[in-house]
Amino acid sequence: MKQLTDTDIENMILTDKNNNLSATNDKIVRETVRKELQIQKHIPKTTPISTHPIIDFHGHTEEESWQMLVNILKTGAREITVITGASGILHQKFPQWIANTVISNKIESCKALNNGSFLIKTHKKTI
Repeated sequence: MKQLTDTDIENMILTDKNNNLSATNDKIVRETVRKELQIQKHIPKTTPISTHPIIDFHGHTEEESWQMLVNILKTGAREITVITGASGILHQKFPQWIANTVISNKIESCKALNNGSFLIKTHKKTI
């Protein structure tokens, strides 16, 4: 369903040639139309920013995956779910990245959630 704006409502008023409402009644008309159409129910609420990002390495190269991990660490996220897949080079490389690279000191802990994904907890100060 299309979301009606004040401009849409105004256009509806202007196109009705039989309507001789004054400018003072415009506000009342808008409020009445919104109430009748129950516009408030159709306006999407803002989605909160995820404090627990999930990154998926499927379909990405080793370099792209590394950069995704570094970028997510720069956001200051405290917990990150990383999906490497159950096999392949990224599944093998990921534990090495956590243990033996420049990001190692930023990682508080890393535990396997299942055979193809991990939960990383970071220190308060990130990259």
